[in-house]
Amino acid sequence: MSTKFLVSILLLVQSYNSVVLSSAIDDANAALNALRENVNNGISDSLKAYTVMAQEIDSTVEVTKTNAFGIISSTGDDYLAQYQAIKKSAEDSGLNVTNCVEIFEDKLMNLASVYINGLVDCVDTQVDGFIYNLEITFDILSGNILGDVFIFEQRVLKCRDDDCLSEATGEISRINAAITSQINNFLQREASDMQDYRATVDKCGVKFTSVADGQGKSYVSGFQDCVNSECSNRI
Repeated sequence: MSTKFLVSILLLVQSYNSVVLSSAIDDANAALNALRENVNNGISDSLKAYTVMAQEIDSTVEVTKTNAFGIISSTGDDYLAQYQAIKKSAEDSGLNVTNCVEIFEDKLMNLASVYINGLVDCVDTQVDGFIYNLEITFDILSGNILGDVFIFEQRVLKCRDDDCLSEATGEISRINAAITSQINNFLQREASDMQDYRATVDKCGVKFTSVADGQGKSYVSGFQDCVNSECSNRI
């Protein structure tokens, strides 16, 4: 066999290997590009979904505060009016109710502000927790999937043969297919958590409107008992 023929065979083999390796690199790069695009879209969609969830929580908070503020303010006014009517009646009848006034007047005058502040603290605590949770989970989600891209970029760069590239391409494709599911699972969990937070915010409103009413009723009743006691002492 002539030397010229052997050289021709070697050149042909090298050319074939180069084509195969080039094709494998193209496949790996195409898979990486698809992964990058999917990751970018996933992060963008997640950020939009998280923004919508935060807006929904803000809306729930605004409605809860507005409704509860109105109810608590009205409750405070009603019980203060009842107190003032009892006080006027007692004073008109000549009773000295100074001691009773000292005990109950400030409490009734500040009833609304105390429970409105309590409501605000309750609601803000829930919202702060939700926003913090959103930020943490978004960081984890984006960090995980961006980490996958980096890992496979490094792996492809280290490949020196067709088998390595083909194996990497297959794994990239499998990871890419799983990313959508991974993102959806994160978003579903966050959506469920959001509903829990919204329910808790609603409970803050129910709790503080109810407690304000009960406390106002107790103050007025206590003031009336105190006045009755003063009346009995005078007799």
